[in-house]
Parts: sequence; structure tokens; C-alpha cells
Amino acid sequence: MSLPVGWHGPFGGFVGTAGMMASVAVAEERLFRGVLFRIVEEHTGTVIALVVSALLFGATHLVNVNATQSGPAPLTGGTFGPEASLLALLVCLGPTAFWLRRAARTGQIRHRPRRAVAQAGSDSSSKTK
Repeated sequence: MSLPVGWHGPFGGFVGTAGMMASVAVAEERLFRGVLFRIVEEHTGTVIALVVSALLFGATHLVNVNATQSGPAPLTGGTFGPEASLLALLVCLGPTAFWLRRAARTGQIRHRPRRAVAQAGSDSSSKTK
């Protein structure tokens, strides 16, 4: 049996919803990781960039109704869904710790850049000695 042109029914609804959710997720990742994180990282280093981008990402999701860990069902995510659950947070902490440790070991974490004034002052003081 072939599907009608408009893909009516539950399968079409599923495909449309999945496509919309995937496009929103990609747009969020490009904005927060591809743009914001990289700009902040260049000026402040990797650790501060991770904190800033995570806080802003979380803040933008606070407008979602029931998007909070303190809801009545922390194990299930309440009405927001499993991605807001305590279990999801715990599951994500393991890979996060692994990848951060690996990035630190391979030298992929940028340190906070020193200010030009501080470097210039230390260069002139070392020349006078």
C-alpha cells in the first residue's frame, strides 16, 4: 500500500514532528556551540565558555513551561518529558566527564588569555633586570 501524497495519519505526523525537532536542535547547537561558545572561548578560555554557553542555553529553556528539575516528578521529567529528568542529567554526566578529561589530556582546552597590559608590564620589568 502506498502512502498518500500528504502523508496523512500517525506516520506522517511522526515524520513531521521528528523533522521539526531535529531542525530546532541543529539550530540551537549551531547558535550555542558553533557561534556563542567559540566567540566566548577566544576571549575567556574553554572553561568559562562552557559555563557561559551552558547557563545561557539553560536560561533560554526556562521559558518552556515545566522545564525544571524541581518539578513533582524529577525521575520522569514531569510533563516536560524525560530530557528534564534527574536520570537524564546523571546519564549525561558520565560522557561529559569523559570528554572533558580527554580534551584536557590532549591539550584541547584553551586557557584564559592574558591581558596585553599585564604582558607588556612583565616584559618591561624583565628587561630592566
